[in-house]
Amino acid sequence: MRKELMAQIYIDQSIKIEQRGDSKIAAARGKKSCVVIIDRRLKRMMLKYSRRLTRKRVFLSLFALGAALAVSKLYEKEDKVTLDEEYEGNEVAIEEIFYSVSLKLSKNINKKDIASSKVGKRCWADLVARSPDLANYKIRLDIKDRARVLKLLGWE
Repeated sequence: MRKELMAQIYIDQSIKIEQRGDSKIAAARGKKSCVVIIDRRLKRMMLKYSRRLTRKRVFLSLFALGAALAVSKLYEKEDKVTLDEEYEGNEVAIEEIFYSVSLKLSKNINKKDIASSKVGKRCWADLVARSPDLANYKIRLDIKDRARVLKLLGWE
């Protein structure tokens, strides 16, 4: 079996993180995919914990964290990562948070290989975000993962 060289990983989410309910962030590399489900109670707890940060910063951080966790299951050396432009004007901040969390997850992603762009409705990542059962890997973050989330974001 021949190993695929340099692929594109697309990241999309089902609903904006700031909306109520569980958020689903999906990463897709070819036909392989991973979805991270962030429980609504964890989102609420993170807002209370981080009162010193703006609500917007908390949501950007949770999106970037979910994206980094999803990519960590699929990433291979020299892959390119494309984050969906969910939060217009905040792409650089999201890319920075994504990069720092990826380093903590021991993924040596080159900063130049991370970009933000519109991920279309026909993209596999979009389909997986809307139907998590299609994913090859599933990661669920809830209240019991609070310490890990805080550590990865550097908020502890």
